[in-house]
Amino acid sequence: MADKLGSAKFVALMELVKRAANADENLLLVDLSISSEAGEQFRMLSPAQKVKTIEQLASNAPKVQAVMLDACGLGTLHVEAVAKVLRQNRQLQFFSVENNALNEADLLQLADSVQGHPSLVELRLAEQRSPLSTAVAYRLAEAMEATPSLLKLRLGNLRDEQTRKRVEAAVMGNTERL
Repeated sequence: MADKLGSAKFVALMELVKRAANADENLLLVDLSISSEAGEQFRMLSPAQKVKTIEQLASNAPKVQAVMLDACGLGTLHVEAVAKVLRQNRQLQFFSVENNALNEADLLQLADSVQGHPSLVELRLAEQRSPLSTAVAYRLAEAMEATPSLLKLRLGNLRDEQTRKRVEAAVMGNTERL
């Protein structure tokens, strides 16, 4: 990865990784979504390089409050590193991995990582390659119930009415606790 990130094409991504490696306390947002310059560069990395980059950002950026990994081409190979971001970044308030290729098992792992998070306010998981299953939506509702700070959960279109109502009840319950 060092060779690839060393090229002039990867300046924005290199700068972000460097700031994280130095535990920059002013680094509050990690935006690797397709709409950012660093995100465009991130998409060019190999799957193994993406995992390493996500892990570096997870373990070295203590003050990060928002992580955006939308449309990054993330899938099963990346989910452990993504889950690590949720588990290790206890200041995190906003987390989005929309428009990726995460499957049911991946989303269940993320739900487990969210459960009980001390500061997460919004989680976005919508628009994965496969539709969100009822099992995943239920697990996320359970995670939300165990995470009082979590007020917004964007899952996309929930077809099962009972599941949708459970998620809405979890949102209302957390909102009322404020």
